[in-house]
Amino acid sequence: MPTARFRLAAGELGGALYAVGGLIGNPATAAVEAYDPASDSWTARAPEPSALYYQAAAGFSGALYALGGANTSSTAGLATVFRYDPAANSWSSAPALPTARLGLGAVVTGGVLYAFGGFGGNGTLEYLGTVEAFGP
Repeated sequence: MPTARFRLAAGELGGALYAVGGLIGNPATAAVEAYDPASDSWTARAPEPSALYYQAAAGFSGALYALGGANTSSTAGLATVFRYDPAANSWSSAPALPTARLGLGAVVTGGVLYAFGGFGGNGTLEYLGTVEAFGP
């Protein structure tokens, strides 16, 4: 992977594995890279609009969604959702999560994108047991 980092999000879209954001030491990065297993190669993609870590990512309806997370100026969870369009190699904002969270999971099943678990942050380890759904 071209950008070594931790606490990144990873998601699959169109047969490619996407590495999104994460930490490089303490500053978060907005770097996005796609791995193509057929060619065994990585390609830099458009950076995420904000440098975030502890977010979740999942491919859904032809786009990659990056949900929640945190930035390095605060430990509070975010409700932010960004949508990546691979054809245009660009990011846009999507409807926010109802609950701000970081360290969450995301999965797509039955045509629905689910965000679940994680914690709220704000200096407390408020663990979340909620599941939120995003559909077409």
